[in-house]
Amino acid sequence: MTDNSIARKVIERADKMRSERASLESVWKECYEHTFPLRASGLSGNVFTADQARDKVADLLTTEGTRGARDIASIIVGGMTPANAKWFELIIDEAENEEAEALKKASDVIFEKIHASNYDSEAVESMLDNVIAGQSATYITDNEDGTGYSFEQWNLADVYVSSTRRDAVIDTVYHCYSMTAEQAITEFGDAVSDKIKTDAQKQPNTIYKFIHYIAPRTDYIPGSPFNDALPFLSYHIDVDSKAIIRNSGYHEFPVCFPRWQKQKGSAYGVGLVYDALPAIKELNELKRLEKLGLGIAAAGMYVAQDDGVINPSVITIGPAEIITVASTSESIKPLGSASNFNVTFSQEDRLQNEIRAVMMADQLPPVDSGVRTATEFHVRLQYLRQLLGPVFGRLNSEWLQVLVLRCFGIAFRNGWIELPQTLSNRAYTVKYLSPLAQAQRESEIVSIERFISQIGGVAQISPSVIDNVDIDEVAKQLAEKQNVISILRKPQEVKKLREERAEAAEAQRQQAMQEQLNMVQATEQAKVQANES
Repeated sequence: MTDNSIARKVIERADKMRSERASLESVWKECYEHTFPLRASGLSGNVFTADQARDKVADLLTTEGTRGARDIASIIVGGMTPANAKWFELIIDEAENEEAEALKKASDVIFEKIHASNYDSEAVESMLDNVIAGQSATYITDNEDGTGYSFEQWNLADVYVSSTRRDAVIDTVYHCYSMTAEQAITEFGDAVSDKIKTDAQKQPNTIYKFIHYIAPRTDYIPGSPFNDALPFLSYHIDVDSKAIIRNSGYHEFPVCFPRWQKQKGSAYGVGLVYDALPAIKELNELKRLEKLGLGIAAAGMYVAQDDGVINPSVITIGPAEIITVASTSESIKPLGSASNFNVTFSQEDRLQNEIRAVMMADQLPPVDSGVRTATEFHVRLQYLRQLLGPVFGRLNSEWLQVLVLRCFGIAFRNGWIELPQTLSNRAYTVKYLSPLAQAQRESEIVSIERFISQIGGVAQISPSVIDNVDIDEVAKQLAEKQNVISILRKPQEVKKLREERAEAAEAQRQQAMQEQLNMVQATEQAKVQANES
């Protein structure tokens, strides 16, 4: 297949995916409009600026959904990838001391470079899209000078995805983007079409459309140093000329595309706001009625008699206004309001609590709640993790796993980390140490502690039952699950310590036996001397 035919096929496929997703985009758009209206730009073909979105923001009479989405997005990012504490570790089975230490140093370098980049700001933006629309797209590469990472959140309206994997994790991306002719020349050089070259000279601000297509390469060559033979292909396509202007590739899939709640039969999903949307819309309507009632209560409502003397259509009601009438009869008088604000306030409280419960924001401590104890903090995180349920596992596999794998590959190829030759071609795993991951292990710790307590009770009756428990393994499990494995001695050190203790005990036993023997001999000798005398 020629490059032009591949380009045409990619463009046709992107157009088809755009039309197939139209109905779902209307759902995402409504969720954005009731939380962060500006982020809906591009969905359903409606592109607008912050100035143009002001009316949509003004129509949003309640910020409960906005605050709930922002709070839960922040707590998830802070709970899964905190900047102030190492949240992952690379481990390998049966690692020697040197290998384990090298992996630890590699984990430290990757962690530091992730949070020295723009990750923290982009991660919150990405999680906002996840909470509101149900998915997000973050492109990961190294920065221009090759000294760190660069994270770029792609507008959800410009990204179309699919999967070739059995587990349905996204591995194929169509990213539609625009550039000016001048920008295209700077980025792609002479590979662009003659039309773009001409416009770059005469009309440099002319906009052109491109597609960045990333997918698994079926004919890749393992270990190949060439970009066009790597596991994932990368085509940048000029939509106007229907030509591939850059053919490259990636060692790892470079896009994190986590989904909140996946829809059956679709590569896409919906977010947490989708579940809270009915209550948010009802609260917004209630606020509108309350605002109308407040205006009536503040300015009053009047009834005027059209008796030929007073003309109600020309009367202006307001502070310091003087209305001239022919007499002091009640041609105009205030009309009592039937509004009951107690009803609206009660309904508001109910809807606000419902929205916070659906958004899981009721599990977050209020701003003015003061300092929380570590125990209470972990209990809240544990409950939050249970509420997240399968979403937590999906975020691990579709967000963190892709993120760490990509960052590890970039770090290794750029020489930021050094690994022993013995680790070549050996599979490593990622162990998550974040507060939410720790909360997941809290239940396992409680189970171990409960078991030990129960065994201790049984041992009061039959001490031999302790023989069934590997106490060393208990200590190891508790240390691992609480991320304090470093405080444990190495197996060789434990073995040596126990041998020294056994030798010391044996020496004491021998010394005690010798002292006892000496006492016996002294007693016998004393008896003999007494008999002789």
